[in-house]
Amino acid sequence: MKKSLIIGVFINIFILQGIAEAASISTRVRILESKVYKQNKKIKQHSSSQRKLAKRVEKRLQEIDVLKVKVNKLIKKSKGKDNKLKEPSEGYSFP
Repeated sequence: MKKSLIIGVFINIFILQGIAEAASISTRVRILESKVYKQNKKIKQHSSSQRKLAKRVEKRLQEIDVLKVKVNKLIKKSKGKDNKLKEPSEGYSFP
């Protein structure tokens, strides 16, 4: 009788230990899943902000290119005007 009671207690202890370990593992898994979810959310937010930033940079670069073309046109115009003014036939000539 005593022997079977001791065996029963040991079996119950081992079973309860296994259940406790499983619960501990389950808790750890939930914690890790939560951390992975949060990290994944941060990564998505970061990649979204990176895409928005890349679009803004591309837009600004296009604006700069347009401004470069305008400046080049103005430079060519001003050079053309300078050349026209320097020609003696169009300006005042001394007698």
